[in-house]
Amino acid sequence: MADARAFDLVPVNDGALFVYGAPHRDGGGVRLLELGPLGEAASAERPISRQGAAGGGAAEEHPSQAVEVAAASSGQRVGVAWIIDHGTRLVAQNAFSPDGGARFGPISDLGETVRVPTDAGGRLAFGADDTGSLVLYHRVPEEPCVASDGRCARIDTVRVSAETAPLPGGLGRLEVRRPCEPLVGQVLFREGTWYQALCHVDGAPRSTINVRRPEISYAAPVAMPEGCRPESLAPLDDGVAVVSRCGSQARIDRLDEMGRVTARWDAPRRTVRCEEGRPALHLEGDADAKLRLGRATDHLEGLLPEDVAPPGSRAIWTGEAVLVATPLGRDVSLRRYQCVRGRFDRTDVR
Repeated sequence: MADARAFDLVPVNDGALFVYGAPHRDGGGVRLLELGPLGEAASAERPISRQGAAGGGAAEEHPSQAVEVAAASSGQRVGVAWIIDHGTRLVAQNAFSPDGGARFGPISDLGETVRVPTDAGGRLAFGADDTGSLVLYHRVPEEPCVASDGRCARIDTVRVSAETAPLPGGLGRLEVRRPCEPLVGQVLFREGTWYQALCHVDGAPRSTINVRRPEISYAAPVAMPEGCRPESLAPLDDGVAVVSRCGSQARIDRLDEMGRVTARWDAPRRTVRCEEGRPALHLEGDADAKLRLGRATDHLEGLLPEDVAPPGSRAIWTGEAVLVATPLGRDVSLRRYQCVRGRFDRTDVR
């Protein structure tokens, strides 16, 4: 990969898609590999964007590699976004597929973004709701603040489909007066509510979860503990888990559909049990919570033990197996886990 953040893994109806930014020395651009439900390659790798040396043209016209990649899916509707590093500037782009990644439409140019420390990420976050709507948060250059003095980091929000467009009703712009990195955390839709994480400095770095429930026109920011940066969001049978990194320690808070904190794990014990032949992901401690896996879903990395999904991983359930993509330097390891004879085990190796 071009960068440790330049990959993503999402489920589709008949398996999964792995997307990544190739290094410039390998031709650059953004590439896609279709996977079957057990993680097996279902097609040859192919490009979504041929930018980089593989795009042809004069050398000075070559954009460099894609240094950050994010994707989201809802059934067969798939959105992929990436950041191309031109050297002197960075540009965010995206593409949409209506058929599970078989075909992508024209690439949309979302404009310039900002440079962040290598492997930091935090400029893209993609989410999908249960109606098939795909929503992308992407960081744009800072400008004077609207709600306060000084300059603010800015995040634009667009709805991605055959025609990418800003969200209506003034929902398409966020600003952060004192950002920390990575600024843009994950976005997750669950049971009618959108959850989106941002990192800002309030004495010390901390995360804020923007909670929005469109059906009742409800929106509220929820402040997480000081000194904790957002790491991931994950679905639960009851609510959503906000996974934060507080120094070297993980912390998990459970939010309900209105953003209220209903449970907390300061040193979460994350376990996986096989229930009725399928994995169930458990949080254990002073409170208990779980996610029983049924239909295909993503955003599982925050609920898995760290020896299964180390920080920086992406994990999904295809309906038949848990697939975990983990960065190892600038490479990615893809692993498969299943319930076998009542135990949750890795099954891609013997």
